[in-house]
Order: sequence, then C-alpha cells, then structure tokens
Amino acid sequence: MRLSLAAVLSLLVMTGIWFGFTRSQDTIIALNVPIEYVNRPLAYEILDTSTDEARLQLYGSSALIKSLQPGQVLVRVDLGKAVEGKNVFPITQDNIVMPPGIFLNKVQPPNIDVNLDAPITCELPVQVDWSGKLPENLNLVRVSVTPETVKVIGGRQVLQRLSTLYTAPIRLDSLGKSERLRPPSFSHRRP
Repeated sequence: MRLSLAAVLSLLVMTGIWFGFTRSQDTIIALNVPIEYVNRPLAYEILDTSTDEARLQLYGSSALIKSLQPGQVLVRVDLGKAVEGKNVFPITQDNIVMPPGIFLNKVQPPNIDVNLDAPITCELPVQVDWSGKLPENLNLVRVSVTPETVKVIGGRQVLQRLSTLYTAPIRLDSLGKSERLRPPSFSHRRP
C-alpha cells in the first residue's frame, strides 16, 4: 500500500513538472527564415522571387522558445506543380517545419511569387557601348568587334527581349591614336 501511494505521488509530481514545463507561459518570438524551394521541375530555372525569406511569428512555452536553435524552423515551398512564368504560392502551416510544441501565429508575407523560366541558348550580336567624347585631335575611323556575336544561355523570357549585347562602357576620351581594347564584360539594355 505504501509503495503504491509513493508511486502515485511520484507520478503526480512528474506529471505536474512536465505540464509546468510544457505549458508555462506562452512566449511569442518572431524569426526571419530563409525560403527553401523543393521539387523544381528540371525544365525550369527560378528567374526571381518576391522575397527570399518569410517572417514567422511563433509561440510556445517559454522553455521551448528559448531552446529553439537556428535551422530547427524551415519554410519549404514545393515547386512540383509550378509552370513557366509567374506562380503564386501561399505560405501556410503545411510549408513550415518546426519542433513539436512550437506553433505558428502569423506569417509575412502570406504568399510568395516565384517566376520560373526555361533556359535557352541564343546568339546575340555584340555592340560597343561608347561613353564620353573623342578628343578633338582624333577621328574614329574604324571599329571592329571580335567576336561579332556571342552565344548566351539564359531564361527564355529575358533573352527573347534582347536584340544586342553591349560591351562594358568604353570612354572615348581615354583613347589614344590607335588602340586595341578588350572590354572586361558585357551588359544588356532593355529594349
């Protein structure tokens, strides 16, 4: 009898401690969590997104919130059913991975826009992007660009709008009598 009473008393004390631990005052915390994209269709690349992270307002017992470690809370957006172009995905409880005892109170933004594009290859002519003014004692007689065209790989939506690839700006006022220049990079202008 005495042993049974001690066992019941121990069980009640342990249950009280456990409930006190798990149900102590709820605490709210706000976290900025990076968004992870999964199941992207192989035919598409992510062109851009409306945001790279979600702000989550979480709540739970004070002890659980204080023990929360980076990486325990994840936001995953499944792109498995995404199509080319703009896709809108809601961020809900189903997208969020968090430890037991932690609950979602609010998420900002509630939706995320993901723009997918199919990569293509195209050949674009190269044009020099001149800037400044040529010195008065010089005349620009001949310009040749090598290579005249370059192959570019990129998203279909972007490349279909381009007709020319421009060199990095070349300052005319820095030219001498006869020069051979190698531009360090290319840029593009929107049509």
